Amino acid sequence: MLKFNKAILYYIFVVLMIGIMILGWFLYGKLYFQENFTNKNDIVKYLESLDVYVVSTGGLSSNYINDYFKQKGLKVGQKNDLWGRELCHTKNIYTDKSKTLYIYGDWENALHSQKKRNFLETNINKIHGTNGKSLKYFIEKYPTDPYGLKEQYKNFSKNPNTWILKYPYTKEELQKIIREMGFTFNTDDIQIKPRTTNVNTDFDKLIEIYHKYNPYT
Repeated sequence: MLKFNKAILYYIFVVLMIGIMILGWFLYGKLYFQENFTNKNDIVKYLESLDVYVVSTGGLSSNYINDYFKQKGLKVGQKNDLWGRELCHTKNIYTDKSKTLYIYGDWENALHSQKKRNFLETNINKIHGTNGKSLKYFIEKYPTDPYGLKEQYKNFSKNPNTWILKYPYTKEELQKIIREMGFTFNTDDIQIKPRTTNVNTDFDKLIEIYHKYNPYT
């Protein structure tokens, strides 16, 4: 009788554990994957709904330009939506139909800027489409392009319907790009702010790698 009761209790315990795991998946697992690994078709639909898609390596005033477009009444990505979570710094091309502004250049100061503001590992994960990976992980996995600068540049510089802006840029250069993209709003109020950045072991290794393997040659 005692053995029989133990068997029943064990069976009940196993069923309860399975039930808890299933419930946990529906409550948290699906949400995690929806927030961190968005379906490609949803990404394409999202990007093609924007008036302009701004993408960069980070550290190049792309947020300012994105906010400027928004101020002018254009539909752009938001910091708290798919753009801010995954797409503002991605190296991946999802569609050639969305009007895209790709900002690149000045890689060393851009990396210093992100390090200074504690965005470096957040942004490197956005570029590679990963979550929670360390700088050391990327240096070991991609020894000649850990940040993804070269791959991002290669992908976006060849993508149709993409305009390319090299940082640092002048007010006149940005105004010219905006006109070429077909926007006719007044741009006299553009403000170009000078960079205020200026340099730890893994970070120093990252800088050394791109001195050796220039991403834009």
